[in-house]
Amino acid sequence: MRDEELSLRVLPRQADEFTCTSCFLVHHRSQLADAHRAVCSDCAA
Repeated sequence: MRDEELSLRVLPRQADEFTCTSCFLVHHRSQLADAHRAVCSDCAA
């Protein structure tokens, strides 16, 4: 990507999203595997 600009807009976490305490990625609440530990379904597997 030489001599090219990358434009990225970052949005704050939405009300229906959570941050996984294992991978630290923001996921939609439908991916929540363990509400007590705030772990996503990928990390819980």
